[in-house]
Amino acid sequence: MRGDKGTDMQEFAGAAAPPPALMRISAAADGSVWALDHAGALLTTTDDEVAWQARPFPAPNRLVSVGAGSDGAVFGTAEDGLVYTYTDTWKPTAQPGVRLASVSVGGAGTVWGVDAQGGLQTFDASADAWKPVTPPAGSSGARVAAAADGSVFCLTTKGIAYALSGTTWQPLASAAALIDIAAGAAGWVWSVSSDGSLAQYDGQQWQPVGTPGGEAVAHVACGADLTVWVIDAAGRLYEFDAKNDAWLPIAAPAALGAIALGGVQAAWALGKDGTAYQYTEAADIWIASGAPGSFTQLAAVDNSTVWTIDAHGAVQRLSRSGQEWSAAAEPAGPVWIAAGHDGSIWGAGKDGAVLGLDQVHGEWQPLPAPPAAAVRVSAGDAASVTALDAAGAVHQYDSAAKSWATLDQQAPEGGFTDISALPGGAVFAVAADTVRLYLGEWVPTGTPAVAVAAASATDAWAIDPSGHPAHFLRSSAEATQSSRPDLPGWDAEDVFDETRSTHLYIVNRAIRLCAAQGGPVGAWLAAKLQPGAGRLPDNPLHNQMCQGLYDADFVDPYNDPVLIFVPTYQSHFYDPRTGENWLGKTSPTALTQGTEYFDKSVAAYRDGRIDGSRGAGYRLGLALHYMTDATQPMHSSNFTNLSSGPIVGFHSAYEGCVLAYQSAPRFQPTPFPIPRFGGDPGEYITAAAKHSRPNVIRILPPNVFTDYHGYLTSEDLARIERSAPDLIGYAIAATAGLLFAWGNLLYTRPKDWEDMGQPAPDVTAVAGIGATMTADGRPYLFAKGSDGNLWVRWDYGANNFRWTNQHAPDGRAIASGIGAGNSSYGPAAFMLDETGGVLANWWTGSDWDWNDLGAPPSNGSAPARITGTAVAALPEVDAAVFVVTDQGTLFKNQVPASQWEQVQPPPGLKAVSLLGATIANRGPGQDKRCVLAIMSDRDLWLWEEDAYADGSWSRIGQPPGTTIAASLGVASLQSFALGADGQVWFCQWDTGYGSWTPVGQPPDDLDIVSGLTLNPAQYPYYAPLVMGVAAKGPVALGQQLLEDDTPVWLWEDRGTPGETSIASTVGFVPYQGDYLTAVIGADGHLWA
Repeated sequence: MRGDKGTDMQEFAGAAAPPPALMRISAAADGSVWALDHAGALLTTTDDEVAWQARPFPAPNRLVSVGAGSDGAVFGTAEDGLVYTYTDTWKPTAQPGVRLASVSVGGAGTVWGVDAQGGLQTFDASADAWKPVTPPAGSSGARVAAAADGSVFCLTTKGIAYALSGTTWQPLASAAALIDIAAGAAGWVWSVSSDGSLAQYDGQQWQPVGTPGGEAVAHVACGADLTVWVIDAAGRLYEFDAKNDAWLPIAAPAALGAIALGGVQAAWALGKDGTAYQYTEAADIWIASGAPGSFTQLAAVDNSTVWTIDAHGAVQRLSRSGQEWSAAAEPAGPVWIAAGHDGSIWGAGKDGAVLGLDQVHGEWQPLPAPPAAAVRVSAGDAASVTALDAAGAVHQYDSAAKSWATLDQQAPEGGFTDISALPGGAVFAVAADTVRLYLGEWVPTGTPAVAVAAASATDAWAIDPSGHPAHFLRSSAEATQSSRPDLPGWDAEDVFDETRSTHLYIVNRAIRLCAAQGGPVGAWLAAKLQPGAGRLPDNPLHNQMCQGLYDADFVDPYNDPVLIFVPTYQSHFYDPRTGENWLGKTSPTALTQGTEYFDKSVAAYRDGRIDGSRGAGYRLGLALHYMTDATQPMHSSNFTNLSSGPIVGFHSAYEGCVLAYQSAPRFQPTPFPIPRFGGDPGEYITAAAKHSRPNVIRILPPNVFTDYHGYLTSEDLARIERSAPDLIGYAIAATAGLLFAWGNLLYTRPKDWEDMGQPAPDVTAVAGIGATMTADGRPYLFAKGSDGNLWVRWDYGANNFRWTNQHAPDGRAIASGIGAGNSSYGPAAFMLDETGGVLANWWTGSDWDWNDLGAPPSNGSAPARITGTAVAALPEVDAAVFVVTDQGTLFKNQVPASQWEQVQPPPGLKAVSLLGATIANRGPGQDKRCVLAIMSDRDLWLWEEDAYADGSWSRIGQPPGTTIAASLGVASLQSFALGADGQVWFCQWDTGYGSWTPVGQPPDDLDIVSGLTLNPAQYPYYAPLVMGVAAKGPVALGQQLLEDDTPVWLWEDRGTPGETSIASTVGFVPYQGDYLTAVIGADGHLWA
């Protein structure tokens, strides 16, 4: 878009004229474009590309709301309470039974509105009628946002955003009240907070986005094409430039009150006076230049100078000053003329000679004769003179060697009919099927044409087969959206799903290999990078590593475009024999770029820059991408996607086949030792390329250069299947080596304890209740205060913690903590009161509330006394608490408060104690609560809920040779227990089985007297840990490692907080790629 151009309303009046039929076209280095029509008239383009057009509404009525869909559908609501639609005029449409206050349009079939009473209405196009929809429970609608993909979002009068999932509204938690919401698609949702700040929802949390000039924003709109516009408090309009992370001003027709955006081609605005305006991003407008004469050929120098040849062969240099033209006769000789970007002038003579103009003496000087007579000539500059002969062959002049070279690599049969050269040797040429670009070999662009003119490496024009101009420059964002690259590395089709990315498959396993063989550094890498996780709310290092690993194939400059929409991927190749990429250059290569981004990642991490495209995570992902490219044999032998013949594409077909094989259950990568070369990344990349290059003969079919016909034969598939385990296995080990090098440079001892203070000047912390983390990555640490109240220390954003008094229910006293979790509503803390009943303090979505769950019912005359407790919560489900009583019964309850439900034990058994509770993910939307309980037979049993039954039990058993003495908690599908033999035991469990592993005791024979683990499964990608408070004071952390398939555990002394001892444990949660461990000291302070 060019929305930042011009502020004068006259520049935006009117729409673009239709493009004329052209005969010749020429583009200058300054971006100006000139053409000849079939009458020989000289044309040029204006610089205007946008237009606002008022769409008057019948007076005295006026619009109060407008909505635009990506398909061009437009609806509006007016002061008379009616709903209108716009085609060529505003017309009333089907009316709801109530007055609509606002409307939102995703498309003709997705139209929603908010009525004057805060109810929601949706338009059923098939019935041509409006239907009411129940808003989120207990709320009224203030705004509704309908997207092109059918997704719908609602903003309530309380400032809470909800997404419609089926028939249920799901809250999108926000730290501040919202005043506006907009959606282009399910994954493209933006909001404005009450303070005027802006945020984008990433599927799990709202990510802040800077506003134009830091000013408050009043309104936001976004389209299905990822366009985002905002209006600031002064009514000024801006567009978001995602690539440069900047806001571009758009000249508006008036002070605006609202905008509606289906996309850049479906944009509307509503002035504060109620006038509706439609926005058009038009093509460049062609106008007559006013130059005198009729011409047959032209060459543009800049926006004021054009060289021409007329019908009589006369050569003229036309210059203009303002609107006045002057013509200067130049020496005759050429029948074709060209202008270089350096101002040099070239021509093709009648005899086929290539001529250069000596502009000092006014003489044409011939170059040495090309291999065949030239009929056309083009030059990027004096060093890139290019000629086209009558047979369609393209030749380029080497000014140093004073000789010609024919550019015939991958040239199409039938040759070319037009050429346009760029400085540096790149050439556009018109073939029978498409414009092709020469980058060492001819690459098809997919644009059919009869003539071509390149202004620069990022600006190209053509005349299409119908004679009309086509400006086929495209932005990198459009290129990424529209097509796959021509020369990918290992397949990469998804940021977080390794079944769709071989790069990610390799990196995930490399990290796990580090954890298996790398001691503390390997454990640190696994904890920081969390292999196999999707997007995580609290780990930008992981998220950005995955993003960089993906972006290397799809984003400029990492895919090395000569034109933005034609990536060359030259930096993804490296032949260790020559040190060159596939274009014969020694830079950029996988070696130079992998080394550069590795070093930049280390520097960024040391500077504390983790997030963003300049952060440590993103740059590590880029380095890992180039590293894994070097392990692919075709990348280390410069065999590109264009190398096979007569059909191109074996490179991509091979990688697609490997992508399919890697997900097969039978596929097992071959183990290789991890290479160690110290801290030089270049050593690892070079070694990988040297190993992989000879293996290219294992994957290329015979005669692949001449006999590949666009598909893999059964022999090809068998060859790939045989070689893939070795190639992928080595890639995993080699990548692990590079990761070790990175980790060894950055691993440090755990940071010191931080004193987080006491709840209030006159209140100390006396007991831990529990710890949890919200979906947006903010910890909540609950503790009982010396005043008897519940207090919470929580992060309200950007590592800013504060204490909040949650008080206590009237007439009830908190006795001890049960635990905390994060549910579909938000944080929840459970505790026992002085009567033995259960209390819950939880976030309802808009406020904190207390629930008195009481005690479970008795099965006899005496009341049941709770003897064991556990909490299970996950952002997708309600927080639940499980209790065991002295009567051998097991019950569950949840918030919002409900009745106690008895969980029947296995036949003939009673519940004795709880090891813990968790939530197991059994697939999309299948999160099941699980409880691990010790029964009267002394065995450990697993209960898993069932949506259609009472749940089921399966026996896990006891650690071999001992019994469970105490629980140390449950983390996902792992649990920890203290055995009667004094050892800590680790249990990997699932339905129907349990595998016990002895962890042993911490160093110096410290006795674990209490402990807790990551609870429950809302952090399934963190390694299983046990944190224990030893009798002598320190906190110890156990990390599971695997070495040659033998379980190994490392214990680490975390020390005591400050000068105090530990009085009580609160809990620990993942936080910013690490763990936040919270305890209460004997000094009454919270330490973490």
